[in-house]
Amino acid sequence: MKITGRCVTWPMLAALLLAACGGGGGSASPPSKYTVGGTVTGLSPGNVVTLQDNGGDTRSVSSNASFTFATAIAFGSAYSVSVSGQPTEQICTVNAGSGTMGAANVTNIQVNCVVKTYTIGGTVSGLQPGDSVVLLDNGGDAATVSSNGAFTFATGLIKGAAYNVTVGTQPSGQNCFVFGSGSGTVATSNVTNVVVQCPFVRTLYTFGFTAEDGSGPEAGVVLGSDGNLYGVTAGGGPNWVNTGNNLGAGIFFKLTPAGAETVTWNFGAGMDGQNPSGDLAVDAGGNFYGTTTAGGLYGDGTVFKMTPTGQETVLWNFGSGTDGQQPFGSVVLGQDGNLYGTTTAGGTYGLGTVFRLTPAGVESVLWSFGATGDGQAPKNRLIQGSDGNLYGTTESGGAFGYGTVYELTLAGAETVLYSFADPATTVSQFISSAEIQRQPVFATMTALSNAAAMTSAGLTWNFFGRIGARSRARESAAPSARLASFRSPPMRLGLQIVRDRNPISLTALSTSPLVL
Repeated sequence: MKITGRCVTWPMLAALLLAACGGGGGSASPPSKYTVGGTVTGLSPGNVVTLQDNGGDTRSVSSNASFTFATAIAFGSAYSVSVSGQPTEQICTVNAGSGTMGAANVTNIQVNCVVKTYTIGGTVSGLQPGDSVVLLDNGGDAATVSSNGAFTFATGLIKGAAYNVTVGTQPSGQNCFVFGSGSGTVATSNVTNVVVQCPFVRTLYTFGFTAEDGSGPEAGVVLGSDGNLYGVTAGGGPNWVNTGNNLGAGIFFKLTPAGAETVTWNFGAGMDGQNPSGDLAVDAGGNFYGTTTAGGLYGDGTVFKMTPTGQETVLWNFGSGTDGQQPFGSVVLGQDGNLYGTTTAGGTYGLGTVFRLTPAGVESVLWSFGATGDGQAPKNRLIQGSDGNLYGTTESGGAFGYGTVYELTLAGAETVLYSFADPATTVSQFISSAEIQRQPVFATMTALSNAAAMTSAGLTWNFFGRIGARSRARESAAPSARLASFRSPPMRLGLQIVRDRNPISLTALSTSPLVL
């Protein structure tokens, strides 16, 4: 080859070409590996976050600053930064943490740390379809709940923060209430046990819609075997009698769950009972039993049986001889198949009875109230204990005249279990005598008449003596006590009634000082 008169050989040409391509070792090769790093922000003082690159190269960071992994990544290779260990009560996330290594160090990975928060929530029940309730946490962060089930407030709270769930806006026609950990302090887990209950009260039926409907129901309803509700009203109905404000003799009614009423019996016709006021009892055959306070053969009430179809049978007429009168309470079906109940009046003393009535209508008086210390005028239904005995209350009577709780065996043996008392007004009943003697000087007080009754009522007492500003007392369960000697007049005496070590009354026996 000849160029401008010179001869160029093939080796020379190769060298020229190499030089033209940058060869020949005239410049350095580019680096093959680069570092991976970035910046941590939001890390709380004293906390540490642990990072990894490609699941292996670990780097612990303890401050908000830049970081770099120790192991470089080859050009063209992948890198992927993740959090392998979260700081205490914080959550760190990685942004721009993965990619393919280029020809420069990676320095733009962002690790952002925030304080960990926990959600507040629970469940709502009883909310009616189409309605909603607005709940608040700490007076804000409103959450509108429109169906029964779980709910969660949008704003989380940090550990140690207080929460307080309340109802902000009630649903229409309902009142919701917060139960079960409605307030407290956030620990280290989500709160999920707040309970919001929305009771729904719907009026099934309003009495008095028609002129001959019942009125003034004084007893509750019972559930029949057919799923309907059954009950009685003390007044109303077509058979009019003048008994106070209820100008009718009452009805027996059936009410469907949808609120449709059927009057199955009108009380008061002829010698029928009038004005039923007690709850009904139901037997295994679906028949109902109850009492009327008036009417019947003697005008002092009845016990009746009513079939589900509304056929009534009067099982007993009260008021003959020393029989009971005016049963205000309901009857109870005994374990022996008989009916048991009470009357407010009648009996041997005219102050009420406990009676037994067989299914065939044979009655016997088990107990007549009114003897000394006994209860008087029972008005509520009896219960039968697992021991087979009957238990009930009287409105008055007893040791102090304020009523009793009693037990009665089926053989007719009664025990007064408790006599109610108002010591503030009856303390004078407990004091029999008090005297003061001159030689030597001491006071003696006696509470003989009701000592046993006081003890049965859970009362103890202090005999109390005072001279001027000084006083001495002696607690006693005995009928009498002698106070320590008093050396100078004037003196006042009294009796202090105590229940559970707490004084509840103090009565002075002398309205003026007793002077020796």
